[in-house]
Amino acid sequence: MDLSSLRARNIMRNNQFATQLGVRRLAEYIQISAKKRVATKSIGKKSKALLQGKHVGSSMSPSGDCVKGGAGRTSKRVLAPEIPEETMRCTRLRAARQVSTTSEPDLSANQNQGDTSNTEQGNLTLSTEVESMGLNTTEQGTCTGTIQVRPRGETMGKEIDSISHGLGCPIPIIIKKGKRRPEAPMQAAKLASESGTIMRKNIKIYPNWTKYYKNNGEQLENLKGKLKIKFDINTDSSPVKAACEDILKGGVRQMRYRLKKKYFDGVPANQVRTTSPLKHMSDEEWRQLVDMWSSPEHKDKCAKNQLNREKVKYQQRTGSRSYIAQAYVVKQEKYKDSEPTAINLFEEFHCSKTKGFSEPVKKAIDDMHAQEALTSPPVEDGQQAKTSIEAISKVLPKSNTFLRNVGIQQPAAKTPNVVKDLQTELDAKKLESARLQQELERLKAQAQESDAKVDKQAEEIASLRKMAAENQSLLRQMIAFGQSQIAPP
Repeated sequence: MDLSSLRARNIMRNNQFATQLGVRRLAEYIQISAKKRVATKSIGKKSKALLQGKHVGSSMSPSGDCVKGGAGRTSKRVLAPEIPEETMRCTRLRAARQVSTTSEPDLSANQNQGDTSNTEQGNLTLSTEVESMGLNTTEQGTCTGTIQVRPRGETMGKEIDSISHGLGCPIPIIIKKGKRRPEAPMQAAKLASESGTIMRKNIKIYPNWTKYYKNNGEQLENLKGKLKIKFDINTDSSPVKAACEDILKGGVRQMRYRLKKKYFDGVPANQVRTTSPLKHMSDEEWRQLVDMWSSPEHKDKCAKNQLNREKVKYQQRTGSRSYIAQAYVVKQEKYKDSEPTAINLFEEFHCSKTKGFSEPVKKAIDDMHAQEALTSPPVEDGQQAKTSIEAISKVLPKSNTFLRNVGIQQPAAKTPNVVKDLQTELDAKKLESARLQQELERLKAQAQESDAKVDKQAEEIASLRKMAAENQSLLRQMIAFGQSQIAPP
């Protein structure tokens, strides 16, 4: 084999691999960056010299940085180094095309000498290298690429782990008293997403909510335990317990609805599956759900609930964010200096960014302002205006849960004076009854103590009588024995 042809073939192959790996482009970038560093260094020296008031000569300027004018003057303008045109990105498709076009090298030396065996050997070597790169060659000399797809791993919970790793501690979850969710939007979002993941993987779905309280609330304790592993949360506090219970109730109801929609609605009765579609749910529990969905009572209840949902007038406009988190954002952005009223929060939560307020919401807001402007009936201290909370509770229906979802406690209903007097009298009687009960308990305790003393004295008297009888018996025996010893001969 000719050494010149072998060398040319090796050079061609090495150039091809270097282009595919981007080595040549990397070398060009290194040269460009070196030129930039030299130019920047010279500019820095000139700037420093000018600030110090020194004369800048031609010795500071590197060769090729200045442009000469027509009169022989040298311009001080520094030109950027020439950047060659960027080469095209090396992709698998372009690499395959390039390999296919060069799979049959045109070597003039081989053609002149008529050595066909060398060409065939070069094609064989090139095909071997191409196959090692994941490309296959056909008989016609074309290349076909194969892409190896790797399965995507589990990503649920990875973001929470990365955030906790960045913070150096688990994400803190703070739920205040009277709230059902954290106030910070990030905390609320992470708590909701992680709770949903836990429930979809581990929580069983029962036909009704009462079964979740059986076995000492096993499912609720399971949820709280897994949340405590992921977050810095106090699961023993009452607000956290109430929030976890509310999350579990809503999440289970949503999962039950999705299962019904996927495996029951629109499916013929003879094709409804009898085995559980969930790993953590037994077949018996699944059949209980199917029996509940098939009952006429449940179907009537679903129809009534559908009609009731169509009667909703005040749709929330906060998206996926809870009322508590949205209230926190509104206070931080819009009401920085003053505390928003309940009516302000109602306006913020029911205003669409594109359509504004709906007609029922407009009417409700007007009625709330009118109720707030009204004065309550005269009392001893004079006239007292109604608060915004009372106005909302007066305008909205009793079934509306806006105030409870925001975390505002509803005011107690006002009672007439007669009812107040009766309540006061009843409370006084309760106190008197409690006092008499305590006195009765004290007398009972004294009677029991006296009875115990009498019983103790009776026991002591009985023991003394027993001892006296024993002494008398012993004395009689001694007298009888003495008389028998003194008997006459």
